[in-house]
Amino acid sequence: MGGFNKIVFGGALVAAAGLATAAPTVPGFLVENLGNVAFTDKIDVADNGNIYFGQRGPGGATAAVHPVMINTTGRNAEFPTPIGNAPIADPDAIVVDIFGDVSGTQGDVIVGGVEGIFSIATDGTVTEIYGNIKKINNPTDFAFDASGRLVFTDWNQGQIRAIQPDGSIVKLARTVGRSMNLAFAADGSFFATDDQGNINAFAPNGDRTAVIAGAWSTIFVGNGSDAWGTSLYAIDTTTGDLVRFDSTLAGETVGSGFTGTFGDAAWSNGGELFLTNSGTNVLRVGEPIPAPASLALIGLGGLVAARRRK
Repeated sequence: MGGFNKIVFGGALVAAAGLATAAPTVPGFLVENLGNVAFTDKIDVADNGNIYFGQRGPGGATAAVHPVMINTTGRNAEFPTPIGNAPIADPDAIVVDIFGDVSGTQGDVIVGGVEGIFSIATDGTVTEIYGNIKKINNPTDFAFDASGRLVFTDWNQGQIRAIQPDGSIVKLARTVGRSMNLAFAADGSFFATDDQGNINAFAPNGDRTAVIAGAWSTIFVGNGSDAWGTSLYAIDTTTGDLVRFDSTLAGETVGSGFTGTFGDAAWSNGGELFLTNSGTNVLRVGEPIPAPASLALIGLGGLVAARRRK
């Protein structure tokens, strides 16, 4: 079975995904196992440490199911809690509304389903924010941009759209293939994968600046720490390598063993980086090993500012 792992660098807690039969390795990091969460897809982490997962099933791609949550205080990933008082069709995209502008309440969970965007309140109430309209077909991933707008990829339309402050939805960019994962840099530039394996790079205004061909899956931007910097990272599904890209988009392998199909990545407030393995529908995550006192502060800078850009 595949999984979801947490790793440690100089006392800063981070995570990476891989298979139980071939755990990923990153020099300077420790990979440990927490547990399994079935049918995981996209992921986000709330300020209180709760981890929210979009779901791919069971029952097929458009099945109406509940997203799930685990409370990391108890580290009990074996028994995730369904959230919401009603199921949502194909609730794979998920994000915590850290500003409250989209859902109306800060801290509500926003979910993308088939032909709709929904919010889940802390009391479990599910509310349809946007229904079956032309500009929403099947949201696949959410991320907030540098200005606080909620941006989402749309699988069936191959487009990236943004929800404006007035609630209107505008087209921001288009990927080469069907849009999948989304990641924002601090300067407003952003990246998106597509179903052809490309990484599409965009300027803040949505102009495509580059296409990195290959077989890329999960992408994320470093949290600004000494350990991760602000580089773009991606998993090469052909080799299982974790690759870091510099400002010229030249890649360097920084990890290996990331086999399987990975769904998403999210930073926590405490410097944890979580990646889901959606191909095998398993979560694996672990605890940090105490670092020497001289290293205890490495990688702790800039976490809050960068984590929600995924």
